[in-house]
Amino acid sequence: MFTRIGDTWAGVVVDGDVELAMPEIGTSVPLSELYEDVEFPAEDAA
Repeated sequence: MFTRIGDTWAGVVVDGDVELAMPEIGTSVPLSELYEDVEFPAEDAA
């Protein structure tokens, strides 16, 4: 996830029980809800 701090962008890896805060629009969403119906392909074991 990328967030802007002043004129700088900072990247952070998020997973698990994380809530995506969007203070600019006054809301937040659990990351798990955004991906609720998404099926990810299995990773190939190399």
